[in-house]
Amino acid sequence: MTADEKVLEGFYNMISDSKQEMYNQIASDRTKYLTVVMESISKEHNSSAVLRTCDCFGIQNLHTIEKGNKKHEPLRDIALGAGNWVDLHTFDQGNTPTTTCLTDLKKKGYKIVATTPHTDINISDISIDQPIALVLARNEQEYLKKSMRWLMNW
Repeated sequence: MTADEKVLEGFYNMISDSKQEMYNQIASDRTKYLTVVMESISKEHNSSAVLRTCDCFGIQNLHTIEKGNKKHEPLRDIALGAGNWVDLHTFDQGNTPTTTCLTDLKKKGYKIVATTPHTDINISDISIDQPIALVLARNEQEYLKKSMRWLMNW
């Protein structure tokens, strides 16, 4: 039995059968088909809001790309416990953590879709025939770098 299975078993021993059913239903509704990637979000309240939004929409995985010494730390009063339910994957090693993250997601079958105002593509034009990794702009002051666009499907 894995450590996660032991924790879940202990949790189930503390809650009623109806709560177990509700927990199982909520957990089964979470998705890995859509994931979110955020790169170097400079304001902690923004990254915490993204984490909370992922939780609200049932998105299981959030990928953060960190450059430099600043690490993603959700603010408790904004994230409202979402960090307990969303798996946070941090890419902060080496010279090219962005390339590492996006290449890893592509290998896992994700289509890389970037958010940018510099396109004529409408969100309804994006095919959902395979899992999607939605990449948020590099930071609040700068849109997606042109040098990263070669990794994007859309």
